[in-house]
Amino acid sequence: MKPGTAGRTWPATAAVMTGLVAVASVPGTVAAGVALRAGVRPRRLVPASVVMAIAAAGVFLAWPIGVTLACAALLMAANGLVVSALFAALPAVAGERAGWAAGALTRLGSLGTLLGPPLHTAVVDRAGWQASILVTALLAGAGLTCATTALRWAAKPEDAERG
Repeated sequence: MKPGTAGRTWPATAAVMTGLVAVASVPGTVAAGVALRAGVRPRRLVPASVVMAIAAAGVFLAWPIGVTLACAALLMAANGLVVSALFAALPAVAGERAGWAAGALTRLGSLGTLLGPPLHTAVVDRAGWQASILVTALLAGAGLTCATTALRWAAKPEDAERG
């Protein structure tokens, strides 16, 4: 290592790892597309949000960096799968208002991006990293509950006729 570069290696490595983890959502999105094209209904893919909660636990526990990165990549891949399934389900759930619903779903995702980090920061500050596991599990559970409720509603025979 060159003199004066000791503090620069970790941030550069962290930036590359963060980028690679973010790209991990692509295989999840592609997998969702393949599954949906093969006839798998979106409601069968949404429970992958449970994988997100489990993988988040691996991110927030004090495990070796390789395990942490693998868990983060798995979380992102499951996220790609779930988000794709949610957008694919919009026509069945929202009918003629699918465009409005797509906008609402996008805004809710942005709201999570905006509020998630400060929420996790506050929780970690008060209760430690392990408490973030509970917050993530609760949020994933709430999302799963909302999605499955909407998909069940859309699957009712009397509603199937409307779109």
